[in-house]
Amino acid sequence: MKILALDIETMFITAGAWGLFDQNISIGQVLDPGGMICWSAKYVGEKATYFRKKGDKLFLKELHQLLSECNAVLSYNGDRFDLKKINTAFLKAGLTQPPPIKSIDLLKTFKKKFSFISNKLQYVCTELEVGSKVDHEGFPLWIKCAQGDQKAWKKMETYNRGDVLLLEKLYRRVEGWVSNGPSHSLMSEARVCPECGSKHLQERGYRYTKTGKYKRLQCIPLGHWSSERISTVDKDKRQNILVSL
Repeated sequence: MKILALDIETMFITAGAWGLFDQNISIGQVLDPGGMICWSAKYVGEKATYFRKKGDKLFLKELHQLLSECNAVLSYNGDRFDLKKINTAFLKAGLTQPPPIKSIDLLKTFKKKFSFISNKLQYVCTELEVGSKVDHEGFPLWIKCAQGDQKAWKKMETYNRGDVLLLEKLYRRVEGWVSNGPSHSLMSEARVCPECGSKHLQERGYRYTKTGKYKRLQCIPLGHWSSERISTVDKDKRQNILVSL
């Protein structure tokens, strides 16, 4: 299973204005719309990390290839931000749409299953003691990168790579709660956990529907819950079960 942890950085919008307070910027005032300026990625479980910045010949081509080869993409707020920015860059560059892939957006997991006082990546990682984002000077770093400062770009690269490494650590920490990844069971002949691929499953009761009774399973390593696809109720008995309309 190839899960690609991915994070991008974008440049600010540059626009002309006649004041600092209560300004409405029209399209005609925009001098540069910004957009993706660099990305970093790594396959979960592997050591190598990838990084490319705008201006590199492989900036978009390598990212397109990685997204075409992985089984799922891991991100934090990627569905609303990173992936849309990437698609915009692909479209403007004349690249085709990558194959449909499963998206594991950890922000959605935190919003759906937990109640932290903040869902910002830095906060939840600190609370769960998995690490911290790389520190930097803030907005001035982006200004320096826009001006072509190579030392600033090295800091940006370190920051971008750091987010991907942190994202993987967070995924490992909450993996037992993630339920929207690709199914490992569809890629295995053996009975394995659909979320993590573990063969160490324990039968724990049954899951009931209006027409079926299914063995309920929990994987030992991470605690994922799943159930068998085939009902334990025999065919003749199922035919006699009435369902409300």
